[in-house]
Amino acid sequence: MSLIRYQIPELSNWARFDRLASFTQFSAAMIATGRLPAHRVALLGPGDRNRWYAASPSYARALNRLALPAIRGAVGVDGALVLAGASLGALAALHATLTQPDTAGALFLQSGSFFRPDLDAQERSFGGFGAVTEFVESVEAADEAATALRIGMTCGAAEENLANNRRMVWVQVAMVFVTLYLATPTSPTKRKVKLAALATSPFIIAYLALGWDSAGSGLFKPVEMIRSVIDPQSDGSTMWREIENYDLLYTFRQYWILGTGYGNGYWEMAQVPAIDYALEKFIPHNSILGLWCYCGIIGYTAFTLLWAAGVFFAMRAYRAASNGMPRSSIRATALRYSTQWAIRSGETRSRMCSYSAAQPSQSERQ
Repeated sequence: MSLIRYQIPELSNWARFDRLASFTQFSAAMIATGRLPAHRVALLGPGDRNRWYAASPSYARALNRLALPAIRGAVGVDGALVLAGASLGALAALHATLTQPDTAGALFLQSGSFFRPDLDAQERSFGGFGAVTEFVESVEAADEAATALRIGMTCGAAEENLANNRRMVWVQVAMVFVTLYLATPTSPTKRKVKLAALATSPFIIAYLALGWDSAGSGLFKPVEMIRSVIDPQSDGSTMWREIENYDLLYTFRQYWILGTGYGNGYWEMAQVPAIDYALEKFIPHNSILGLWCYCGIIGYTAFTLLWAAGVFFAMRAYRAASNGMPRSSIRATALRYSTQWAIRSGETRSRMCSYSAAQPSQSERQ
């Protein structure tokens, strides 16, 4: 048996890959203890990863007809191959195995980039987004697999995307209810909701206080999620964004009137973790801070007026609508834009306060 491992760009150097991931060491230990049968490990460099791994038929054919036969010809391999990959590598392994018969007998897929248009719209700037989503949808639509495959899948509990997605879901749920409360007229139901919130607020505050420093398991799991929105020390995902937001705000203060201009990235005064993404300094996670940084006060005000005008005219159209269907559509559109604006603006204000309290000294800037 042979294990073919796709690498991600951050681990493209073989020595660094083994040092950070201990992949071959782990395989040797599993063989020595008898938990895995004897096998060989082949590490495939990512190359032009964004093109090769994005559900590319050409890459799948080359892997099946050239790369894997070359490995079998170079070393003794008995039995089926196992493909393992992370991120886009996981997607490429699944694509090659399903589209090219006899590529592999099993798959080990870690944090696969199985993008879907409805869940991963933030990835649309990726050049292979269309090919990836089309392939994922074809897999979901299939009645049954052409061949039986053994597949192991993992997703790290501490990885950046998982924490970010969970946090954003709960923030948006909360903001939807807040926006509905503020945008709808006074009614008996709203008065009851207000009284219930006031009556339970002492218990909610006590619950948050008791669970704030807990491990975040069991009863206090919701408290951990709330803390991750506020406290950058709570997890690596939040800290990453705290560093990025700090850099954005520092750059904004240097060009606060007109901004740096599109095409000029933010100043990395505090270094963020290195990733293989050329647009990291141009498409930050916090889009509001990005507009501040690149457009300055004047540009940001112009963009904000577009949103404000859109919501204003939507509410005017809502009042003028005569039946339920147009009103529902208008209300949903206005709520969506106002909620997104409120989420980003709230995060921006909190980051601005933390930035003002912790500006770097002259020596740190140098």
